[in-house]
Amino acid sequence: MSVLLTTVFGAGQAVVLVAILGQGERTDAFFAAYAVYLPLVLWAAALRASVVPLVLVPGDVSDDHRRAHASVVVSRVLGIGALASIALLAAAPLLAAGLGHGMTADGRRLLLECIPLLVLAGFLHFGAGALSAVLSATHRFVFSAFAYTAGSGIALGASALFVLWLGAIGTAIGVLVGATCIAIAHAEYARRLGVRVRVSPVDAVRHGGRGLLLKVAAGGALLAAQQADLAITLSRLSSARGAITSFTYAYMLINLIANLSFSPLSLALMPGLVRDATATGIAAARAQLVRVASVASYLLLPSVIAAAAFAEPVISAVVSGLLNPTGVDRLVTMIRVLAIVAVPTGFFFVSGNALHALQRWSRVMWLAAASVAIHAAIVLPLGGLGPDAITWAHAGSMLIIAALLVRATMGSEAWRVLGSALGRMAPAAAMALVFVVARLAVGHRPSVALAAGALVLASASYVLLLLTFRPEVRARLRWLPAGRLR
Repeated sequence: MSVLLTTVFGAGQAVVLVAILGQGERTDAFFAAYAVYLPLVLWAAALRASVVPLVLVPGDVSDDHRRAHASVVVSRVLGIGALASIALLAAAPLLAAGLGHGMTADGRRLLLECIPLLVLAGFLHFGAGALSAVLSATHRFVFSAFAYTAGSGIALGASALFVLWLGAIGTAIGVLVGATCIAIAHAEYARRLGVRVRVSPVDAVRHGGRGLLLKVAAGGALLAAQQADLAITLSRLSSARGAITSFTYAYMLINLIANLSFSPLSLALMPGLVRDATATGIAAARAQLVRVASVASYLLLPSVIAAAAFAEPVISAVVSGLLNPTGVDRLVTMIRVLAIVAVPTGFFFVSGNALHALQRWSRVMWLAAASVAIHAAIVLPLGGLGPDAITWAHAGSMLIIAALLVRATMGSEAWRVLGSALGRMAPAAAMALVFVVARLAVGHRPSVALAAGALVLASASYVLLLLTFRPEVRARLRWLPAGRLR
């Protein structure tokens, strides 16, 4: 529930911005700056899991020793975040020039003003992520989940208020307000547990911190690379006014579906995967991909097929007051194109987590670098062909990168494992066709009310089919608290 609410509140900020200001260069400038912020904040989100084993001390030691160790680790992690933030701030003029090369001088100026605010918010999330790992390690994850949910809600409210007062930059300020609340809540709770932290960039690069630096960098490298790929795509879309906003909405929708299916299921099963990988190595990762796919597909496939089938007229009607007619048409097309790679995106999440469980840190790093290079090689040459071509190029790049990651994680049997996973997803795909049938039944240009009714009926039919023919899915979900899946 925390993941869902946090994601919804984050998406709400984008909706509020466009609802108040309308689609145009000002909203494009914010979304372009947001693409700089996302790699840092997603890296911070990855710390909530990847830092947990780093703050734990094995064996029978005193509580004071455990607190001291956690303080040192968190301080060094914060130092790494500070170094990353300083690098982004130093590169802000170049980033603004690249992301906003098709904008006017006013648009580029707004983009440049938003970047420092968002980078500071990203650093605060970095600190909150490291402290959240400490709370999780001491079984206090409920407080952390509440803090993220509350902070995201505060960010949404602050964004709405400051946009009315200051314009597009108000959304960046709202993001910063929410990040500040989340960081303060975690810092205060950690202080009560006896964890003392300081920002120490120097410690992060000293001999004792370099090993940690590699692990922390690898922990968020794949997600950061994914957002670097997004930034490349947005930079090519900047010359078509409003295209960045439409693409951002489509990208957020498809990733929301993946983040509520493959991603949380894979993270919930990480403890069991770590244990199994110790005993069986890569075989555990192969089994994990098949298990996760066999369950997550029952949420991902109907959601993404419904989104593609009913993007017009249901989704287009929802956003018609936010986007101009051209932006609405682009959004529908972009949703349908990106829906094609929703399943590969799910495999990307599972394979990346498996690499972390196997502790293949150097492999994670070179895969992240390779993904950015591949994406740039595919997307940049097509920048002059228009938004649709760029969207197809982005989708093609995602497919290639996901395949590369699966192959690097699963080894020589990658394609057999992938075939097995797709086979386990076939029943969900067959049942999800009720959404296609429902869309065809209402004709080419149905009214919004008729299409919405068909969507509701198809959803009910899918649930009925699932409960009738796949009751074992519910039984499998009961194993999640133990970190296992039969």
